[in-house]
Amino acid sequence: MAEIESDRYHLDLVPGSEVTGPEVDLSQAGCYMEGTVSLVQGPELRLCVKEATCTYVVDGEERSVTSSDGWHMDLGCVSASHKVIPSDPSPSHKAPELFADMNLKEDLVKGIEFCGCIAPSKVQSLAIEPIVLGHNTVLQASPGTGMTTAVAIGILQRLETATTATASPQALVLTPTRDLAHKVSRTISKIGRLMGVRVHTCVGGTPVSSDLFALRKGVDVIVGTPGRVLDLISRDRLNTKSLKMYCLEEGGQMLSGSLRDQTVQVTQLIPPKVQVVVTADSVLLEELHQFVQDPVKITVERDSAELENISQFYINCSREDYKFETLLDLYKTISVHQAVIFCNT
Repeated sequence: MAEIESDRYHLDLVPGSEVTGPEVDLSQAGCYMEGTVSLVQGPELRLCVKEATCTYVVDGEERSVTSSDGWHMDLGCVSASHKVIPSDPSPSHKAPELFADMNLKEDLVKGIEFCGCIAPSKVQSLAIEPIVLGHNTVLQASPGTGMTTAVAIGILQRLETATTATASPQALVLTPTRDLAHKVSRTISKIGRLMGVRVHTCVGGTPVSSDLFALRKGVDVIVGTPGRVLDLISRDRLNTKSLKMYCLEEGGQMLSGSLRDQTVQVTQLIPPKVQVVVTADSVLLEELHQFVQDPVKITVERDSAELENISQFYINCSREDYKFETLLDLYKTISVHQAVIFCNT
């Protein structure tokens, strides 16, 4: 479901559903709309309604326009608090089926495919484009839907090439835990392995000297926890002047508890024109106003994200020692691109 809010109107939209809209002030004309929503798209906030009727008043005279071919109402003049992309794209906003269809750098696409990824998840198909275009973006989806990879791809696409890159970081990613920081670093490094990207992890519990050494050599992407990153910026060791992107992983955790104050302090030290990207499985939008200005908001509901492109079945092995041979038979019989095998250690 897509939701648009402003001081003048509130509208909940589900692509494909019938909607009776509120009165909206467009060019000093009161407009009452109804029809079937086909697309809600940012950042210009264009609302497409098929077989719509628009009744409006000009100089006291009521007029009506109906179009069976589709009617487009531009909401760009309305000051909305969030720019929206639908979680279920319509044919007029068809999501790319392959990473190769996204106009990404050739080495980046090869890196993605090297990781065993060919087709983007729903979150990735919706999120990568606005991130690459430089829009502030808020991603809300269940864990495991590919948000981190979407952000990693967006960062790598926006990085300058090695011949023109500066020694200062171009992207900064904050995470709530050290483990997640290392995971994000590995993801970016693995996908960007053919691009020569320089990624460094700055977390507590490690010598500051290693951070200083890496920063002196030159780093493209910094991934770290708020405390260590704040310390390095405060010491003037981490230069933020060349930043293009500032990302908050697990925004719900970053904005709560003891991490909140440090996250706020780091955010205040980021240049105001830097692109901001936030990922979260759940986060209060009110909390984001001081972090993200006018974002594209992408929400994938839990039901639509679960079991995406996944078929499930099970085989009941009557004996424990049959399991290994059964697994080998499966690999010979079916094509397995990605797999996780859980076993006793």
